[in-house]
Amino acid sequence: LGSTTAADNEKDVLYYTGTHAARFTRSVFDRVLTSTATSLTLTSTDANILILTPGGNANIITSGTFPAGYVIHIRNLHASNYVRFALTSSSSSTMVTYYEIAAATCASFVCTVSHASYPTFSLLMDDTIDTPQLAAHTR
Repeated sequence: LGSTTAADNEKDVLYYTGTHAARFTRSVFDRVLTSTATSLTLTSTDANILILTPGGNANIITSGTFPAGYVIHIRNLHASNYVRFALTSSSSSTMVTYYEIAAATCASFVCTVSHASYPTFSLLMDDTIDTPQLAAHTR
């Protein structure tokens, strides 16, 4: 992916490759991408922490297989534009199901159906969702 904090040839990245129903490769450690793009396609070897300031409403889709438990964090820094993340995608590179990340918010997703040609992601966290408060109990 372009627009990373350092050019790809300037980064040292350790990769792991394995099989579980299908071959997959991913970077061992989290990688960060900063971008103003309005369209991104992610693979399991790309950055999984996205810090975005899109120049318009943005769409993010995935391509290829992802291992179960793969986590993608997306922070939308723009004041008014939203970012749509494809929870599922199709062969035509279109979003089948998506989650919209509002302006100035963040969300995290985990791959729940893995090693398929079109993996499925589920929402882990959205910072616009109220956090439940724990009540204090006395004895």
